[in-house]
Amino acid sequence: MRERLRFFTRQYVNAMAPSNFLATNPELLKLTLESDGQNLVRGLALLAEDLERSADHLNIRLTDESAFELGRDLATTPGRVVLRTELFELIQYSPTTATVGKTPVLVVPPFINKYYIMDMRPQSSLVAWLVAQGQTVFMISWRNPGVAQGQADLDDYVVDGVIAALDAVEAATGEREVHGIGYCIGGTALSLAMGWLAARRQKQRVRSATLFTTLLDFSQPGELGIFIHEPIIAALEAQNEARGIMDGRQLAVSFSLLRENSLYWNYYIDSYLKGQSPVAFDLLHWNSDGTNLPAKMLSEYLRGLCQANLLTTEGFPIHGRKVRLADVTTPLCAVACERDHIAPWIDSWRGVSMMGS
Repeated sequence: MRERLRFFTRQYVNAMAPSNFLATNPELLKLTLESDGQNLVRGLALLAEDLERSADHLNIRLTDESAFELGRDLATTPGRVVLRTELFELIQYSPTTATVGKTPVLVVPPFINKYYIMDMRPQSSLVAWLVAQGQTVFMISWRNPGVAQGQADLDDYVVDGVIAALDAVEAATGEREVHGIGYCIGGTALSLAMGWLAARRQKQRVRSATLFTTLLDFSQPGELGIFIHEPIIAALEAQNEARGIMDGRQLAVSFSLLRENSLYWNYYIDSYLKGQSPVAFDLLHWNSDGTNLPAKMLSEYLRGLCQANLLTTEGFPIHGRKVRLADVTTPLCAVACERDHIAPWIDSWRGVSMMGS
């Protein structure tokens, strides 16, 4: 309760900051007088464009979205789709070395954002680097769900998603095991898949796992815990049930407000009051390129994983099996970021440290 009160008080105080208003921001007053108000004219045009592409909340542009194009600037590593299902496409990347490692790599990206966080510009692409090291790389590209996919649940993402991708990798290479890489909630899905195999007493198909900024233990979920509150969850469920999905644009605003001064109000001032279009930034381009979430899956995630924290206690049910972190004994590497406001490093560490315990 104290954390929620602090969070919403902070939101109110920062929203009412004098810098957010023309009459109480000397820099804006000076700019407006010098430009004969043209900054406000440009800002109004930018506001109208942003309102047109927003959902229930104002989505303020964070970057020059026209500066990047997939396949030209981002996601340029050559590859081809080797499997297409109702839930995802599986990409196999073309080798660039004379020989490749025997065990392929399967990358499981988040289904909250697009897959190309792992394949940004060539100089910062994990996929391009892995291929250059002689690895055979596969990557899941999750479908951006519409209303027709609103009943997809975590069972689907784990078994019809990650496990199905493992089957496809085996069919393409003849190798039953992979080195798994999971990012954010993709790491959660990969961990659930490993736990599901363990619960079924099947031979583990993930030889090693690398998890980037992944939350598994939600006993202290950092600032994300602000939304793990029964009235908020119930309201989200009622809204999403009526729509079938959680609109990705609304989700993006919620995440931005966890860092409201650096990811919301400063862009509000620059865009609408100064009339300045944001600069090109590839990471913020990806961050703004969000996806919807199926209503049923999100409800299971919030209640079973976040609220009840079943992965660390009695187990989270996947296709009738209780999945527990302690059952996963796969060699593991975990990478977290010190100032990550979605998956703080201490919370990431607490989850992965419970594997095999």
